[in-house]
Amino acid sequence: MNDDEILLFQSLITQEYFEGLIPATRNKYVKYNSYDSVEPILSEYYDNTVKYDPNTLLVSGVAPAPAPAPAPIKVSNVQVQPSVSTPPTLCKSTINNKISSGIWKRCFPSVCGEKEYDKTVECTFQVLIDLGINLSINSIRKQLYDEYKKYLPTYEGQILDILMGQGKKSLVARVKSKLITFHDLLFSESYYLTTLDYWILLTKFRISSFFISSKFLFDTKYMSNNMLVFDDGTRDTFAFIVIPGIVNDVVPGYKLIVNKKENDNVFISIKEFNDCEGRNDLMTSVDHHDSGSDSVEKYIKTFTRTKTTVYKKKQPKLEMDETPEQSEKKDSGNGESISSSQSIEVTAPKNVNALRKKATGTKKMSIKKIVNRRQHTEKKTDGVAKKTLLIIAEE
Repeated sequence: MNDDEILLFQSLITQEYFEGLIPATRNKYVKYNSYDSVEPILSEYYDNTVKYDPNTLLVSGVAPAPAPAPAPIKVSNVQVQPSVSTPPTLCKSTINNKISSGIWKRCFPSVCGEKEYDKTVECTFQVLIDLGINLSINSIRKQLYDEYKKYLPTYEGQILDILMGQGKKSLVARVKSKLITFHDLLFSESYYLTTLDYWILLTKFRISSFFISSKFLFDTKYMSNNMLVFDDGTRDTFAFIVIPGIVNDVVPGYKLIVNKKENDNVFISIKEFNDCEGRNDLMTSVDHHDSGSDSVEKYIKTFTRTKTTVYKKKQPKLEMDETPEQSEKKDSGNGESISSSQSIEVTAPKNVNALRKKATGTKKMSIKKIVNRRQHTEKKTDGVAKKTLLIIAEE
């Protein structure tokens, strides 16, 4: 490749890739820029040089012995996680002293606040890193794809329907239309994590956690505003991920409930909750949790997409008073009413609403108006324009 060329994957060329780009204006009389007038495009810094590290690089001769690893520092009441060098992400987050949700604010202790993440792709991965999954974003994608591969051969349709229901409408549509594969979708820069991805990874890494929201959750079929994701059964502390409402093709902004007095610890005991309805729901979920029936595997296998409700168009009904002739015939000795095959010729009002306003008597009949298209012509009688209508009366 030349110096002015880059290698770009086809899966990255999505509609979002072109957002914010400004087309360059070219002058056919100017071929080159001068040093004083050039305005370089700001981008990430790329370097092809490698720093020398005797522990990882082999030069000539025998590589030196690696430096001894420092002894780990033991800290009480902290969950031990594998030490992995995690590169810094582009995610920004802020600590709020109070919980914004009015429903859950009454349940959590007063020392709890929330860690709010920006609505970016990187921040959806940062939530998992803050929960103890000390991996890079690309490594998290690999772990997630390895879990999805267990279900893709048989349940790819269900997985795509779930992800589409969680807001990834445009992304999933490209897979369904065979433009890209599921692998390309998962490793594209525009793929962000939603509750199904969290559910799979939190179960894989055995992190006790809850989904909570001020609205009913999609994964509960909109039956509850909280859901137990995983419970290892050894601790009574859980991580609480606040799930926002679903908006199609918009990266969600997640929140983590933190304990401000314990260095923003994300694991909180339900026993410390205040007495509220939400606390009772969480305790019930823990007591009746079944790792088999409540697993993400069963959720994927039994998921069915809810069909959109089809509303039938309502047909208007017209009401009018009986004419004196109809009343006399109905009140006759035999008690017979007008047959449905009989027709009455009436003068059409100026509008249909006049029929409704005219119906003021106690005896009313439901009628249907049938207009003969072939005879849809005006007849003038005594200088007054009239229309011929065919009215069929029903009992």
